[in-house]
Amino acid sequence: MGGPSEVNSYQTEIIPGIIDRSRPQQYGQPLPLKDTVIAGEEMVVMFTEPLDCSLPLSFDIELRIEGLVDFDQDNLDVRCEGRGIGFQINLRTIDYEKLLGKDFEVEIGRIGVESLADVYDSNGNSLEFNVAFKRSFAAIDLSSASTSFKLLLEEFPCDTAAGIDVATNNISEKIADLAELDDISRLSVDEFSCNSHGRRASAQVHISSASSSSSEVDSLRRVLSGDVKYHAATSIFKKITDAITSDSTRRDEERKLNMMSENEEVAQQYIKYSVVEVKILPSDSDMEKFKTHSDKEEEERLLYHLALQTDLTDDTGEDLNELILDESRKERMEIKGEIRALEKELAKRESGLENKQEEIYSIFRLTEMKIRYS
Repeated sequence: MGGPSEVNSYQTEIIPGIIDRSRPQQYGQPLPLKDTVIAGEEMVVMFTEPLDCSLPLSFDIELRIEGLVDFDQDNLDVRCEGRGIGFQINLRTIDYEKLLGKDFEVEIGRIGVESLADVYDSNGNSLEFNVAFKRSFAAIDLSSASTSFKLLLEEFPCDTAAGIDVATNNISEKIADLAELDDISRLSVDEFSCNSHGRRASAQVHISSASSSSSEVDSLRRVLSGDVKYHAATSIFKKITDAITSDSTRRDEERKLNMMSENEEVAQQYIKYSVVEVKILPSDSDMEKFKTHSDKEEEERLLYHLALQTDLTDDTGEDLNELILDESRKERMEIKGEIRALEKELAKRESGLENKQEEIYSIFRLTEMKIRYS
């Protein structure tokens, strides 16, 4: 510094760094580790790196069932977190019975030549190939399944003086009236909360199974009469959601008319219903029948735990290393088994070849002797 321009120079400190150019890849098999899943059960695909999960989500996702509507982000509940993408069918959008026993295919990434979407890691690297896999929906017994959902109510008159029992009974009656249900004995409402200032309420609604609410004779009678579909909890749930959708459409039209006529007070009197967090709860026997095999339970647990991690230096490191070592041991054992099987087959063939050579030699010697003494 300060010398003639031709020799003037200076040096700066070198700052070391790493540029991540590696693409994210699918890690392991999609979760849960079984070929048959219960419709509504969350499935998770895990990747080798933390993902960019900023909203709106950057990737395409489709679940395709032959003969039924394709599911995408509009009718799938999608969750991106850490290293995993989780998704499940939005059960408000389809008749559950149509899913039973159906094969389906899932694709995640960039779908369609015109799409600009993709799965990206936290450093902006995209997938090289789409994730694709196939599964089947379990054919559960609907007569023994129950249903639960969270009911949200807007413009609900919160009466703080009345007890919770009064409010929950009121909600049960409103649901029954809205869906034109003759019997509300299978409806139970709890976890009620209400904001009197915002006139918003919520409650957990449970529809018990058909088999739990009647005798075996009654159940058999309904089966013989073809009335099982109506009495299944899933069918009652669909009747409720269809009624809510129809009521919402009608109320919106009426509200618009009242607002146009400046009758705002009347427009605000209608209760608006919405359904979230839907769960189909199979019987204990179906849960046992369609659960993950015991040999894969520990691997599945660790993979679920890993899917939520963004840093492998977290407490998953030891478990993950053990899992990888176990998988490596399994692969080595499988390879050794295949090698031993091939060695046995080769030895068997060599033994057979030696016997064949001896047989040919004996025939040759016999023929030679016949020629010699003929």
